[in-house]
Amino acid sequence: IDLKNSGSTKMQMPAPSWWTPRTIFAQLTSLNALNTSDNFSPVHTYQDTGRYFVKLTIFNNQTGCSKDTTIGPLIVTDFGTAFVPTAFTPNFDGHNDFLEVKGQFLGAYQFTVYNRWGVEIFSSNSQDQTWNGQLKNGNSAPEGVYVYRLEAIGAGQELIKESGTITLIR
Repeated sequence: IDLKNSGSTKMQMPAPSWWTPRTIFAQLTSLNALNTSDNFSPVHTYQDTGRYFVKLTIFNNQTGCSKDTTIGPLIVTDFGTAFVPTAFTPNFDGHNDFLEVKGQFLGAYQFTVYNRWGVEIFSSNSQDQTWNGQLKNGNSAPEGVYVYRLEAIGAGQELIKESGTITLIR
């Protein structure tokens, strides 16, 4: 699934774990822009910067079933995007096992995760370092909601500051 801004910056989003080869088509709806695409591989171009939520609905004509998921927030800047998933499942089944920030960053990068008491439990200054759901002492972090803070320099040298919540599901 490709999402891009008007500056032609593309962001590839992984297909959901329930995506199957039998899927006939996908419907991508930008909830903020109220645009819909019924293409098999939908693409949406954002004309303005901002925070967007995207709803992906997969239809299977063989079974008549559909499934949807809301993805976001997707932050579109003048020169790129930063995307932090709202949930992940570090159960090592090969799907969503690591929390990773998607985007194009050139300069400083700092991503920090805190527990509900404000204690830092993960921190990275490299986009290549992802969180596997482990605490600093090596134990598994409990299922629940965590707070993140992202500060980075984007591809256009703009400062990106973002915070939000992540749900860890076991």
